[in-house]
This record gives sequence, C-alpha cells and structure tokens, in this order.
Amino acid sequence: MVLRIYRCVLSTFTSDQQVMKRSTLLDAAGNISLIVLCLVAVSLWLKKARTPVEQHTKRAEDTWHAEWRTLLSRGTLIGEATAPVQLIELGDYQCPGCKGFHKVWSAASSRFGRAVALTYVHYPLEYHRFAFKAATAAECAKRQGRFAEMHEALFADQDSIGKKSFESFADDVSVLDHESFRQCMATTDTLPIIREGIAAGRALKVPGTPTILVNGLMLGGPLSEGELFLPIEKVLAGTPPRRQ
Repeated sequence: MVLRIYRCVLSTFTSDQQVMKRSTLLDAAGNISLIVLCLVAVSLWLKKARTPVEQHTKRAEDTWHAEWRTLLSRGTLIGEATAPVQLIELGDYQCPGCKGFHKVWSAASSRFGRAVALTYVHYPLEYHRFAFKAATAAECAKRQGRFAEMHEALFADQDSIGKKSFESFADDVSVLDHESFRQCMATTDTLPIIREGIAAGRALKVPGTPTILVNGLMLGGPLSEGELFLPIEKVLAGTPPRRQ
C-alpha cells in the first residue's frame, strides 16, 4: 500500500515537471491537488492500519461497577474466596498487555499474599487467532485441577501459542490424563463459560484487554505495580473504592 502511494506521489511530480513546461499555472495547481490527495490517502491508510491493541494503550478513566460480584461466577478463582481484595481480570492469552499484567498480578500476589485473589474471566479477542483455543485449553486443564498452572504457562510461553500444541502445554503443567484433555479440546463442553465471559465483557463495555476490577473499581489500563497496589492498599486499610 505504501509503495503504491509512493508511486502515486512520484508520478505526480514527474507529470508536474512536464506540465509546467507546457501548461498554465492553473494546470500545475491541479497536480498539486493530486499530491494532497495522495498524502490524505497515506494518512487514512496509517489510521486504518493501527491495531486495536494500540488504540487501547491510553489510560482510561477508572469507573465503579456495583454489580461486580456477578462476574465472580463467570471466571475461575486463583486464590481464596475469602480474601478481602478480589481482583477480576477480563483477559486474552494472546494479548501482550495481559502478559504484562500477569507479571503485575504476580508481584501483587507476592506482596499481599492471601489477602488478594484473582478471578480470571475469558475475553478472547477475535483478531487473536488462537486465543479462543488457549482459553479452551485452560478450561480443559481446570477439569484436572491444573487451571492456575496452565494459566501461568500460557502467559510464560505466550509466543509459542499457535506453534506449540496445547497437548504439549498440558504435559508441561502435569495434566495427567492426556486422553481426557484431548477429548475436552475436541468438544464444545467448555464453550458456555468462555461465551459467558465474552458476554460479560460486552455488557461492561470493556475498552480492551486486560480489563481489571478491584472490588468493583474498573481500572483503566495498562497498569503498573504502583497503580494496582494503591487500590489494594486502600481496601486493606478499610477505605474500599465504593460501598461494598
């Protein structure tokens, strides 16, 4: 596309030299208009080429969601249900930002221990080719008690998703019944929980992935450790984001 636009500009300048030799200034102005159109085409093409992930890199305003507890049943809990701080992540295993947040979450888990828990809600994005299958693999691993391990492995080896078989991922996290795992991956049994997550995300009008809630406060991403630790510390200090 860029090559075509370059040729468009080049041909316009070439013809402009010829026209200036034998045409009026008005004809030259017409060629200048063609150049402007070519530049406009460049601008429109670059805007269209910008990926959805890039469009979600700006920090959004934090918003409060009173019905946040309903999301807890749409995902899988990592941690304890009695933890005073409940994080919810709507995520995609092929999303680079989600991989980045996983490191932030790991830091929070190390710092605050059993006081924090994470519920992961599947929100695979359509333009990530293997994200839905990766979510399925996590759900199939959960049937053998290995969700947290598969969750960790998919982010740790994110670049291999689509290149490495999910059976190999399962082997890496000690999923013992390989036949059951393969059968689970081949069926539609895990579709409801994944689709529930997608529906929940759309209902919340999430701006992208990852989208994080801390006891109901939806945080605009991407997040640094400090930006996540602050609302956690407020909850633990007895000043939650909103009335529980």
